[in-house]
Amino acid sequence: MRNLHRELALISSAAWEQIEAEVARTFKRSVAGRRVVAAEQRQAVVSLVESIN
Repeated sequence: MRNLHRELALISSAAWEQIEAEVARTFKRSVAGRRVVAAEQRQAVVSLVESIN
């Protein structure tokens, strides 16, 4: 979410925290039941999910 140009948006820090929480919740829910075939891709997804937590 670093590409959202927060410094240009008229959104408060509290609102950004809510946005981040919703993005993390939605992402986790959408990928929770999916299988990843390639080991390299799996590690990338695991790393991404861990970085969100």
